[in-house]
Amino acid sequence: MLLYCSVPCAAAPCRAKQESIAAAQEAAEAQQLAEQESAAAAARAEADAARALAELLQSKRQRLESSPEPAPGEAGSFTVVVRLPDGSRKGRRFRGSDQLQAVFDFVDVQCTGTDAAAAAGGSGGAAGSDGGCGGVRPGAYRLVTQFPRKVYVEGSSQSLADAGITSDSALFIEQL
Repeated sequence: MLLYCSVPCAAAPCRAKQESIAAAQEAAEAQQLAEQESAAAAARAEADAARALAELLQSKRQRLESSPEPAPGEAGSFTVVVRLPDGSRKGRRFRGSDQLQAVFDFVDVQCTGTDAAAAAGGSGGAAGSDGGCGGVRPGAYRLVTQFPRKVYVEGSSQSLADAGITSDSALFIEQL
């Protein structure tokens, strides 16, 4: 794209100035296009992460629903209370035969379930929001007992009884 000088000038200096202006315009346009592409890629990655989180939470919710909470007083059942980083507590009844993973599923669904569903639905929620649980994100914490100190990590297939959780218990979240 060549511009024409409005005033008479020597051909070589005028042409060099025109080429310089044209090159600067092309560079600005290229940078703007690169920024737009980068923003679009970031938006796609954020949307993909929100969808992945929503799918993960849906599978966790289905696992919890497949093993409903036992009734109070049911033999072999007990309450597990999880103290969250913001000081609040979430509790649910479990059976000794339930997998330790069920406690992680419970925490994840309670702390991030509504925000992830909102983000996946496009209603403006952020996949990284904490749901009022002090920043708890799936896979970014472990559960611990205070005394004696035991650390439980997500993905364990052992039962609560095998993990040593057999009566009303309090677990704490230790963020990674």
